[in-house]
Amino acid sequence: MIKPRISAIIWGFFIWIAAISFFMVFGADLLLAPEEESFLLLWVALEIVTALLLYVGAILYARIHPAPDAGLAFGVYGSTVGLLLDALVIWQHSFFFPSFSQGQLLAFVIWMSFAYGLYLVIPQWVDRRSMIKHNQKG
Repeated sequence: MIKPRISAIIWGFFIWIAAISFFMVFGADLLLAPEEESFLLLWVALEIVTALLLYVGAILYARIHPAPDAGLAFGVYGSTVGLLLDALVIWQHSFFFPSFSQGQLLAFVIWMSFAYGLYLVIPQWVDRRSMIKHNQKG
């Protein structure tokens, strides 16, 4: 069986691939510059969807690795992988997002920053909920 740390790194890589691919395909049509009127509404919607997807991912990961600190590994190692790779993406943004305006790039960075906060918190929340449920049963 793969150690939770290695598994979290692999999951983090695939989550990053999914997120970056989504924005490479749909980002130019979805992202608005922060000064645009509908930015906040769209940003909140993207973060809600991100939170839901991370919640599902954390539950799936916890089922594969039922250790008490699996969520911590999932969040910390997954976020680390994503942040390191996103540094490259931001540096080489003209390759990854050739049709983004500067405002759209800023919108992506805003989404990304908040999403990594979610990535650190949601898996730990899932761990805590599962521990509470486990303690109530036992």
